[in-house]
Amino acid sequence: MKKRIFALFAGINEYQRSDGLRTLSGAEPDARNLEAFIREMGADVDFQPEILLGPAATRSRIADGILTHLGQAGSEDVALFYFSGHGLREKAPLAFQQTNGTAAIESLACYDSYGNADTFGLANKELRYLLHKAARNNPHLVVITDCCHAAAATRSGMMPLRRSGDPERYQMLPAREWRHFLFADEISPERPLNAQELETQLPQADHLHLAACQAEQSAFELGGEGVFTTHLLEVLRQSGGAVSYHELRERTASLIRSRTRQYEQTPSIYAPKGSFLAEGAFLGVEGRKSKIFVTVTVGEQDIRINRGLIHGMPCENDQAGIAIAVFEKNHPEAGAVAEAQVWKTDIASSEIRLVGTATLKKDRLYEAHIEGLYQRSFNVALYGKDSEEAGKQVVREAFRDTFKKNIAENPGPDTDCIVVLHQNSITLAHPDSDYVSLDEQKYLPLTKQMRDYSPGSAKQIVRYLEHIAKYQVTHNIANRNSTLNPAHFPLNIGIGKWDYPTRQAPWKDTEGCFEIRLGESPTDPQQANLFFTITNNGQHTHYFCLMYMSQRYGVYPNLFDSTAMSFSLDPGKSKEGNMPYLLEPFISDFNQPFEKGLFRLFVTTEAFNLAGMKLEDLPPPERTAKRGEDKGIMMGMAEKSKRADWVIVDYPVRIINMAFKPI
Repeated sequence: MKKRIFALFAGINEYQRSDGLRTLSGAEPDARNLEAFIREMGADVDFQPEILLGPAATRSRIADGILTHLGQAGSEDVALFYFSGHGLREKAPLAFQQTNGTAAIESLACYDSYGNADTFGLANKELRYLLHKAARNNPHLVVITDCCHAAAATRSGMMPLRRSGDPERYQMLPAREWRHFLFADEISPERPLNAQELETQLPQADHLHLAACQAEQSAFELGGEGVFTTHLLEVLRQSGGAVSYHELRERTASLIRSRTRQYEQTPSIYAPKGSFLAEGAFLGVEGRKSKIFVTVTVGEQDIRINRGLIHGMPCENDQAGIAIAVFEKNHPEAGAVAEAQVWKTDIASSEIRLVGTATLKKDRLYEAHIEGLYQRSFNVALYGKDSEEAGKQVVREAFRDTFKKNIAENPGPDTDCIVVLHQNSITLAHPDSDYVSLDEQKYLPLTKQMRDYSPGSAKQIVRYLEHIAKYQVTHNIANRNSTLNPAHFPLNIGIGKWDYPTRQAPWKDTEGCFEIRLGESPTDPQQANLFFTITNNGQHTHYFCLMYMSQRYGVYPNLFDSTAMSFSLDPGKSKEGNMPYLLEPFISDFNQPFEKGLFRLFVTTEAFNLAGMKLEDLPPPERTAKRGEDKGIMMGMAEKSKRADWVIVDYPVRIINMAFKPI
């Protein structure tokens, strides 16, 4: 059966309102070019586009297109909304001032926006409202925006006018009357909404948003083309569309950075349900979406990959089940140019040796895929009554296709994860939970449940399992032969109010776990600033990186540096950082006493980078039809000791649910 792609493209060069909205050159060609690329993706795609250009791209027609055209997409389909044009800001109404973080809301400037007193832009909250309604059948939903401060189109932030290359004053338009919002009859404007109230009244759809730039940046046109869309299409053409969203963003950002150095424009990626979609393939195109590619460096004396012991690579004498395939960079469709084996594993890299007579050229760029690293020690079992055999069979097939082995038919003592099947629903559970009750009211599912036994649902559950397997490899990293003393590298954690620098130390229980209370009473907002200080009390300079591992299987190695690069500390020196935190709403939904987390401090005697270890949170479980809230975390040569060494120091935390009700 062909994959159906319902797509809505909106591009606007010239606006009905001439003052303040300069004419663009590339917005409409951008929309046409992306539509043409998707149309040519292959015969296996049933592509159903709707294109709104110039005067056709009015606010009402864009809104109607999202609801009626994209709303046709089912659970096995793709729904895509693409916008290229100007962005505007207007004064935020009272209801959104608390959650917006600024005095403005952002809107996409439609052709007729602000042409008279009763026409407005498509506000970010309205887009959120429309996407939720369009996603009622749970499609693979994607939004791509090419406009200034595009990252704010489906979340909070600032969106000034899109620029063509010259500085231009930001506009702040007056607040519209509440009756002019699309959801005016469904939400009361009388008081500010907090984050949980906003989620209840304006729930977010599971979607992925690719934006032309960060929230604080501008998007540009050069030579009559949008910089973002032009380079996005270049990456898509190079890969044939078989590229993950994360890789698409990274490669697009790299091209923009190398070719337009005079402009600061970094594409962003965002998904409100933990960004798990970001690891999937563009528009669901099968290919390398589940593969992790690492950098290959061809040196004078050796060939190395940028993965070592600190990334979870096993020692050279423990390589059973692991295979390495080397590809020419940007040309994976041509197949592997060589097979390789690990010869020597170091702290932050590994030396590989090619198998057979294959050779690599020093003037070419290569990357490698490591097969088997995440699958070999991850044990999964099925659980369900005999009446659930139809569901078990689709899970067996999907699991075998990805993990290259059979799933266990019953849980055992070595089981890491349980696939629970009950009444046409597929759920993941921890072996220690009360999954045998087959009642989601009695245990906490590990992630979002699938509500049918379709092949698509089974594939999604297996993608979750693959994600958990990757998390487990990171969680199991340890150096049992280290000579470094963990006590020499203390991590101090402090708690402060959301917008106030006052700190207090969290309580530490007898099990060595930090207990963190984000409020003082059940009615307080479950949010706070976490502060941390790392100190080097050793005798030598060491390199550090602080990682946070969440209950929803997220791995965030970039608490101090957005690139996840280690930093050095001389003896006696310290470094401070902070992290805003929100209690996960599903903790309250399932009446859990606390949320679990882990701060993990990596300490080595040589520089390293953990960027490749990042994992976004899995989507939260849903107790009812109510959708979950955003992820809590909101981010972003010295003398060496004589012997290379490394150690990991763990600091588990419990974020207390102040609204917990003992039963």
